[in-house]
Amino acid sequence: MSMTLVLEDGRVLWGSNLGMTGMLEKIAEQLPPSGAKLARWLEDKCEHGYAIFDGFDMRGLVPEDREAFWSAAENDLRRRIDAYGPPQIWDKTHHSGACLARLLEMRASMLRGEPPSAMNDFLEPFEFDGTMEDLGDMWSAQQYIPE
Repeated sequence: MSMTLVLEDGRVLWGSNLGMTGMLEKIAEQLPPSGAKLARWLEDKCEHGYAIFDGFDMRGLVPEDREAFWSAAENDLRRRIDAYGPPQIWDKTHHSGACLARLLEMRASMLRGEPPSAMNDFLEPFEFDGTMEDLGDMWSAQQYIPE
């Protein structure tokens, strides 16, 4: 069972459900109150943990949600470094931290203008089909957030 997260340039972070859902839960916790809908949607993604394969494409989020996501991810990495030291010394069972560190390394590579092939867990960049994420579309009916 695994999960993917596709970055804006099509590179893909691919990890175990355990690591990826743990990472998304902690990112959701770092979102400000204005990101409550995104936080609930990310938390709902974590409820899919028993799905064989899941994930999402950052290009399907509106720019404000992408910006909030990246800011929260960076805040979570700083929080983890303060608590546990640099990622290089984290315990091998710190799966969510390893996913987070790799995600932010991939983003840094992307921001430096490196091609997706410089750091990608898939052989080729993932093509965006243009589908936008509906943050009201929840796995659990109890969490549905109407527009």
